[in-house]
Amino acid sequence: NLIDIKNAFFELPLLKLVFSTLLITLLASGVAIGTPPIALILSNNKITERIQGFIFLFFRLIPPPLTALLLLVCTDPTISVAALALGITNIGVMGRVLKDTLTNNSDEVYKAIKAFGASKQSAYLYGVLSPKSKSYLSYASYRTDVVLRETAVVGIVGGVGLGWQLQESLSSFDWAQVAVVSMTFISITLLGEYLCDKANHYWLETTTDTSLEISLQS
Repeated sequence: NLIDIKNAFFELPLLKLVFSTLLITLLASGVAIGTPPIALILSNNKITERIQGFIFLFFRLIPPPLTALLLLVCTDPTISVAALALGITNIGVMGRVLKDTLTNNSDEVYKAIKAFGASKQSAYLYGVLSPKSKSYLSYASYRTDVVLRETAVVGIVGGVGLGWQLQESLSSFDWAQVAVVSMTFISITLLGEYLCDKANHYWLETTTDTSLEISLQS
């Protein structure tokens, strides 16, 4: 009833739960989005790119809850564990997207920059990655929304966030808390979807690369 829901609303540390959920999302997204470009910049020859492709494939095969359980063997449940568990899986996804985006990419700009005396890493950054950065970021905004939704699952294993609280409330059959936590998660998910959709449209409108837009629409 409404009285139970009202009591549950004031009993639950909702601000702390929402903050930890958003923190997991930001950390996991940062790890997932930033790692593939950095890995390619540091080592971008054919052998290491092939090795990175196998690593990205391996990361994609492991679901976030299993990754979190494996991490919990070595450490205690924390926000870092939950974020890393989500980040590892999404590194594989974003790495595959980045490699597909760079496929058949012209290397004329890369060769021109390198001819002016720039280092191999700098030439790769400005000549290969930068022209595709907006396409990459447009998909990254969509992936951030996916990460936010997946925090409900990883939070149960990591012992933090709204996902963990939802599991605790279900275990104690406190349906008022379940209702409050569910509505809170739905609210931040809808807000996150709106913001990520705005960011996605912004990057797609400012890029001249239509291959990723077609992929997203399909």
